[in-house]
Amino acid sequence: MRILGALKVNDPQTVGSISKQLDLPPPPGPISYHLQQLPMMRLVEKMHPTDVDKRESWWRAYQPATHIDEDTSETPEERFDEGDLFRRSAALPYEQAYERYLDNMEAVAEEWVEAGTSSDHILRLTASQTRQTGSDINNMIE
Repeated sequence: MRILGALKVNDPQTVGSISKQLDLPPPPGPISYHLQQLPMMRLVEKMHPTDVDKRESWWRAYQPATHIDEDTSETPEERFDEGDLFRRSAALPYEQAYERYLDNMEAVAEEWVEAGTSSDHILRLTASQTRQTGSDINNMIE
């Protein structure tokens, strides 16, 4: 998830630049390994740019956002397991990114700090309202 997130933030990248962005020490072998696995899940794809050093391996995110299609699973248990795995593997990198933002917030331009918001609101929505709100947010982002 961290590799995928790095590619979504700074797309496309080399294995070395992903390693630097994730602050991982050399060698970048684990990143290369995972990048070889992620195309099978249609999460990333290898690029073949013509204007760069051919020894570098370039990658990009397959799509700007990852949506799990739980409707393709055979059983309700499989749908739950697939969704649960994705949500849990996505949660930690999101938390870490927010922590990095908070740790570096004083270096962020004041206008951006003022534009942001933080609250502890609890949304009390029905399932239908939750579905519509999620759809509205996705449409706004797209």
